[in-house]
Amino acid sequence: MPQISILVAVYNTAPYLPQCLDSLCGQTLRDIQIICIDDCSTDQSPQILADYAQRDARITLLRTPHNSGQAAARNLGLQIATGEFTTFVDSDDWLAPDALEQALEALAQSPANDCAVMRLIKYYPDDGHEVEHPLHTGGKEALTGEEAFMLSLDNWAIHGVYVVRTTLHKRYPYDASSILYTDDHVTHLHYLNARRVVMCQGRYYYRQNPASTTRACSMRRFACLEADLDKRRAIEAEAAQGHIPHHAAEALRLCETQRWCNMIGSYLFLLDNKAHFTPAERREVLQRMARVLPTFSRSLITWRIKLHPFYWPFHSFGLLRAQWWLLHKWRTWRHNK
Repeated sequence: MPQISILVAVYNTAPYLPQCLDSLCGQTLRDIQIICIDDCSTDQSPQILADYAQRDARITLLRTPHNSGQAAARNLGLQIATGEFTTFVDSDDWLAPDALEQALEALAQSPANDCAVMRLIKYYPDDGHEVEHPLHTGGKEALTGEEAFMLSLDNWAIHGVYVVRTTLHKRYPYDASSILYTDDHVTHLHYLNARRVVMCQGRYYYRQNPASTTRACSMRRFACLEADLDKRRAIEAEAAQGHIPHHAAEALRLCETQRWCNMIGSYLFLLDNKAHFTPAERREVLQRMARVLPTFSRSLITWRIKLHPFYWPFHSFGLLRAQWWLLHKWRTWRHNK
């Protein structure tokens, strides 16, 4: 049995894929399983994958029956993961040579260690500079699952790039109901249900791509509306089962407050990029927002946010649109001042 399985979902990343695969094949930890799942790419990615698989027997290739999104692709790979631990690497990112060895070393310090959080290095291709994403753990190198869960909910005080025990990951696979934003609440659930979460020195390099789907003017950008609701429901289910013994109320407040901020952000994104969407697309986004609005528990949104100018959670979608239009105008004025 390999020590770590790596899930690599691939969709049209041919320019970056060799760097990703080289970093995996060149790991100092040799006993690994590399599972590459092609999500029906239309560029040279399938040929690159085939070439690498021919040279390295540790690579297994899978292909989705149709373009299904990252979550479904990763879940397909997760089904055949046989490592004691599992992690993911996006196909335009890469790992430092000793990243997996460092993670395994941290996990081996206690049989209760179920997750190892890696160092996340943001790489900016325009000028090649790097910035490390900070971890706000209060100086702790090891956390209980509930501590890690709460920190991840608190605006990602600890991020979601980690190695996790495979049995735990298979218990909580990715939510494939949405094309995007599926990592978030699965990460929270992994942390919550881990016995211990440790920090490690393994470095994950995260390419900052301005053309990525979450930043591009695409209808997929608004998948967070439904994904955030799924996250809250998942947290409610965990709380009902007693899995959040000390912080259930606070967890729901953090989740709902973030969900409200994302709702506002989605509307502002639509206004900022109005010209990039057709009238039919704009109507669809507004209809989706109107459908999601009644699901909010306004009492759970923190007063710090509710008292922020233009953030009040009106029940009327018309009043909200007027409020957020004023916020958009104020932001535009500030920007041009």
